Amino acid sequence: LQAEGDISQSGNFITQGHITASGNISGSSATTASFGKVTIGTATPENDTTSLTVNGGAGGKHLAYFERTIGGTGAFISINANSLDPQIRFYANNTNRQAAIGVDNDNGNFVIANGSATSGNEAMVMEFSTGNFGIGTTTPTTKLQVTGNISASGVIHTEMGITSSGDISILGTKILRFGDNEWGIQNSGDDLNFLEVGSADGRLYLKSGGNVGIGTT
Repeated sequence: LQAEGDISQSGNFITQGHITASGNISGSSATTASFGKVTIGTATPENDTTSLTVNGGAGGKHLAYFERTIGGTGAFISINANSLDPQIRFYANNTNRQAAIGVDNDNGNFVIANGSATSGNEAMVMEFSTGNFGIGTTTPTTKLQVTGNISASGVIHTEMGITSSGDISILGTKILRFGDNEWGIQNSGDDLNFLEVGSADGRLYLKSGGNVGIGTT
């Protein structure tokens, strides 16, 4: 069967061979179709078990594009290889509300980006060669490296140490604990209290004026 124009049917169209089209194959929103293997942009599947093979994406354009057009417009998800960086892009109908995840082709890093492309918009990276994670940095030298401030409303546990090139701040009357939660340092107003955790009274007090109290405030 060879047709120069459109083919339309109201029932099923069944073939045991191939369907080849130089133009578009389209259907209504109520159309249901099933295929064994589908290729787009190529006549050859990636391998004999690949159900969908898509070739294209020249110039970093979309390899696949999914947009909500029913009950809302503009938001989409796309797959592309912008600047040879394979990525999935998420767009929420606003240029300030988009993100991408993918791999940086230059260094192999896995990237979570706060923009339309992974390169140059890195919010978090996993370094390919080390497995280190970086937030605010693309070259983490430890298992987790954060460039910027870290805030926690709960408890931070460490079996090793905490190293900071900046300040470590404890707000309110929280306790900085040492050992097996037995000893701690607590700020009390403008004073500093060295205490045995669980004891009603502190063991040593450092007053804001410089006075030191042992067993007394």
